[in-house]
Amino acid sequence: MDNAEERDGCFSASNISRLLAGGTGATRKSYIMEVALSALGIKQKNIDTIDTKHGIANQMNAYEFCLKPLYKGVQWVDRYIPINDNCGASPDCVWLGNYPIDIKCPGHIDTYLEQIEKVKPSYFYQIQMQIMSVNKDNDSRPDQEGALCTYLTKKEEWGADTWTEYPFALEDRFRIAPIKKNDEVCDTILKAVEKAVPERDLLIECLNNAKIMEEEEYFYHQMKHNKYRDIKLCSNISKADILRVNNKFYYKIS
Repeated sequence: MDNAEERDGCFSASNISRLLAGGTGATRKSYIMEVALSALGIKQKNIDTIDTKHGIANQMNAYEFCLKPLYKGVQWVDRYIPINDNCGASPDCVWLGNYPIDIKCPGHIDTYLEQIEKVKPSYFYQIQMQIMSVNKDNDSRPDQEGALCTYLTKKEEWGADTWTEYPFALEDRFRIAPIKKNDEVCDTILKAVEKAVPERDLLIECLNNAKIMEEEEYFYHQMKHNKYRDIKLCSNISKADILRVNNKFYYKIS
């Protein structure tokens, strides 16, 4: 079971692509805010889509049927392993103590074919962090590597009385892509985290100093004045008048 409390306030492998995102910077800013909120014990609600539920439900099958026969002694891990005080990763499995394997379980044929043709950048970054996490005590070891296991299994259809797996041989329904450590990418990730830490810490300080208002008072205040907006929209939080209502934060507009 994932030791989630250890990663509160830390940047995670599964979301690191958001920290590296370009564009306007909104994705990066939103993620840093989520990390700051998690440091205060406020978690974002998980979006339990059908795809997400399907993936989680079938990871253990991939481990049992695909990985264990090929990687003798592979261990199911699925827990947070810190890289440093500010970031870490949660590999699904680890082989030989230093070879992380992450599992993805698409439910559609087209998605599976796309994923085995080319590793998505977000998955690549995720596994780079997993490699760093399991090798942190021996970072100088050469030829550090991990893998991505992609396992196709048919989704259950809503309202269907029966479920039948795809009529393809198991060996055709999974692929394992070895991924070597990329020192340049790992350095980019660690520098991105280092740059984000002061921003996270400032957010934590400002949120901790927020004025607390009861929900009823907030409701009627907004009905009359409509002066507060979601904190994620604030462009200069260090100078903002911040309000906390339960586990939501707002800032006052002039």
